[in-house]
Amino acid sequence: MSLVRNVVWSEGMFIAPQHFQQFDRSLRAYAEGLARLDAWGDDYGFSMLELNAEHLAIGKLSVRRASGLLPDRTYFELDAEQSLDIRDGTVEKTVYLAVPLARLGTTQIGGRRGVHRMLSERVDLHDLSDHRNEPIDAEVSTLGVTLRIEGDDLSGFAVIPVARVLEKTAEGAVVLDRGFIPPSLAIAASDTLMDRLVDIVSLARARAANTGGRIEAIRSSQSPGSFLSERLELEALNRGLFALQNAVAQPATSARKVYGMLGDLTVALEAADAQVADPMLVYDPLDPGHSFDALFTRLRRKLTLQSEASVVALNWNTELFEKRRLLRVVVQPRLLAEGRRPVLSVSSPLGNATLQEIVPQVCKLAGITGIPELVQMGLPGIKLTPLGAAPAELRDKDGAAFFAVDTGSVHWQRFVEKKEALAMHVDDRIPTLTSTLYLLG
Repeated sequence: MSLVRNVVWSEGMFIAPQHFQQFDRSLRAYAEGLARLDAWGDDYGFSMLELNAEHLAIGKLSVRRASGLLPDRTYFELDAEQSLDIRDGTVEKTVYLAVPLARLGTTQIGGRRGVHRMLSERVDLHDLSDHRNEPIDAEVSTLGVTLRIEGDDLSGFAVIPVARVLEKTAEGAVVLDRGFIPPSLAIAASDTLMDRLVDIVSLARARAANTGGRIEAIRSSQSPGSFLSERLELEALNRGLFALQNAVAQPATSARKVYGMLGDLTVALEAADAQVADPMLVYDPLDPGHSFDALFTRLRRKLTLQSEASVVALNWNTELFEKRRLLRVVVQPRLLAEGRRPVLSVSSPLGNATLQEIVPQVCKLAGITGIPELVQMGLPGIKLTPLGAAPAELRDKDGAAFFAVDTGSVHWQRFVEKKEALAMHVDDRIPTLTSTLYLLG
């Protein structure tokens, strides 16, 4: 139970020592909670966030534990698990933790969650100065935290994004965007951020060991000046490792501070290639996921000892194909940030020659929220250009027709900006097909 429970002072109440003791206890708990936050400037977000994974299977999004700072600078601790039923047909929606704003001239204390800012309840308060005294029945209040989903009226609430729902499946399960990073005052609030940070530490340690081995192998036979670049690289790696491994060991470290550590390591390694710090590498506290995606992509590229596979194959989700002729696929933002070239492969009993002729007309490609309008209005989606032969990277994938995807299309740009699933509608001129989206590096 949260200790941040304020005494409700009302006219005509009989004041006892227990009221002042609870007031003192609540004030201390609030101050201690604030003191634990590694908050910088006007940053807000979660210092702790735990979702109930079991409830996703039954169509609910539940927050089991949470604490942090709201945009209006109010500290909060979730007093009890909060759940939200995700409506059928929900696609690409953000779920928010919300608290009604404090407004003068309104009743802020009451019993209706989502209406009153503070929720009141009756509790027994014991006398801390004399245990022989009988406890008193008192009214206290806690912050009225609730959950809201994108599309609800949020104008009267202070909100923080909690998670992003990719879809609610036909079976009623909720699918979350595992790459989503909520505004965080502590890296422990995001499992995704912690996992990627641990991955970077492992890569940096392997790279440092490799660089140290090269120095050890040549130092006895060459002058120090001959391996200066290796020494500078190892120094940058060691500094970065020292900072990042301590951040991992102290999960209360703020996301902004960790972004600075990652940025320091990135620009230090890029300096070896005479690269100037990118002016676009600026932390956005409102969209930390986008900020970290760009930085992790660049840093992984610098730390990876062996080149990564140049081809990424993404298989389409076919659950809605039979009923709605719709295919869907989730493209991770980091893959888009790498500037990969998308190529669509399609195979069908109709044959490759026929497919190369009709696919650009019968297949509409766009972000999932844009597909319904394109289909209803008969408008074209992202342009698909037939390729006379398979790209060099896909020469072993014979037996299919290949199409270049126009990344300059306005529909592609909207898909990238919205960070939503990519969808392809196929009309019945192609009864059945097998398709793969390739991203070529």
